[in-house]
Amino acid sequence: DRMADFSSRGPRPGDGVIKPDVTAPGVDIVAARSSTGVIGTPVGGRYTKLNGTSMAAPHVAGAASLLVNAHPDWPAARVKAALTGTAVPAAGVSPLAQGTGRVDVAKAVKATVTAEPVSLGLGTQLWPHDDDPELTRTVTYHNSGKQPVSLDLAVEASGPDGRPAPAQMFTLSAASLTVPAGGDASVTFTAETSLSGAADGWYTGRVTATGGGATVSMPLAVEREA
Repeated sequence: DRMADFSSRGPRPGDGVIKPDVTAPGVDIVAARSSTGVIGTPVGGRYTKLNGTSMAAPHVAGAASLLVNAHPDWPAARVKAALTGTAVPAAGVSPLAQGTGRVDVAKAVKATVTAEPVSLGLGTQLWPHDDDPELTRTVTYHNSGKQPVSLDLAVEASGPDGRPAPAQMFTLSAASLTVPAGGDASVTFTAETSLSGAADGWYTGRVTATGGGATVSMPLAVEREA
């Protein structure tokens, strides 16, 4: 649960989409070695120890396969949403470095509420900021369970100086909602970067929905160009 210094950081160039989506163990991972493999540090002859995406990606692929096995009727987007929405964030690490956090297979398999989109990467608002448009996104929660779920919604975000973002910069159209069994419910997320006095730079945070014994997390990020 500590970010490797060599781990890729976001956002995605050009459009500000939050990447990575999630993180997974990728440091000093021991795995079976190909008979002709030459990478990594040999361990006991039949295994090798390696760092990087070569080790982290199989963890996520394995987690996804467990979800597909548990929920064969789920579309791929919902599998991804379950993996991202239940991930565990590392303290003090920006969503631009970890997405929603480290995958948690047990939570993902048990998840009944998922959210789409999986993240709110809003890109860059160009200077000057007195004419910044209001940015809105629809956030939809799906309940695959057999009982309705009531969710409490919240937004937490910080600015480039690490201090909390202005109260009106990120808002939701509702503080709570009920998602019917087998159905959907939506809220509107709004970002207002034209606020007077707001510092320039990246603002990051997350939208959380808590209820039914679980929390669904969605990272957010937007840049006020200096």
